[in-house]
Amino acid sequence: MNFSQIAIGLFVCSLAFFIVYVILMVYFKSLTLKGQDVNFRNSYPYEIYSKLSIPNRILLYGSLFLNGILGALGLSFSFMSLNSNYSFIIGVVYSVSFICLIASNVLSLNFYKSHLLTSLCGILGFAFASILCCFITVIPEALGPEKTFYLPICIIIGVLGFLVLFSCFNPKLLSWAKMDKAEENGKTIFLKPKVNYLALYEWLVYIFYNVISLIIFISLFF
Repeated sequence: MNFSQIAIGLFVCSLAFFIVYVILMVYFKSLTLKGQDVNFRNSYPYEIYSKLSIPNRILLYGSLFLNGILGALGLSFSFMSLNSNYSFIIGVVYSVSFICLIASNVLSLNFYKSHLLTSLCGILGFAFASILCCFITVIPEALGPEKTFYLPICIIIGVLGFLVLFSCFNPKLLSWAKMDKAEENGKTIFLKPKVNYLALYEWLVYIFYNVISLIIFISLFF
């Protein structure tokens, strides 16, 4: 069994757990958490998990961790199959940064340094690996002998990578800890902003990792 075949099996399992995670999240968000102040635009993943019962949290954690670990391994093996140092670096960066993002997904802001470190590693690592992947067909010896990587795939992955990189220059990203002031019965209260960009980026980049996994998975059949 070669690296490509191992990667295919890992991706199948990883994407299956991603689907389970999405179904569970939509179900809990629509029913269990209906009416509560949790929104994908301004709530960190751990905030949603913390409002669920322990059995429900275990279901989400299990599908999340298995999706992340298997997906990271799938990305690693798929790029190892391209048989070059350049592709190996891409696979390692994708794998490590995916695991970092999964870690930030469950880390409370009570541990804000760890949360920020893993979150930024996950987001910037995705951007860096995707941009490297974008140029894999034009850099000499970036692919091993008799290996191919299709240009449309490079373009799609590169676009996602540059979008994430440019989004990191959003000045509102620095307001990740700020709350909005409001008046209620003559008292000043603090509310979540309509959009917390760090929380939103964590959700989006997590989805992007699985989009990349699906794209690479499909490419392994050609």
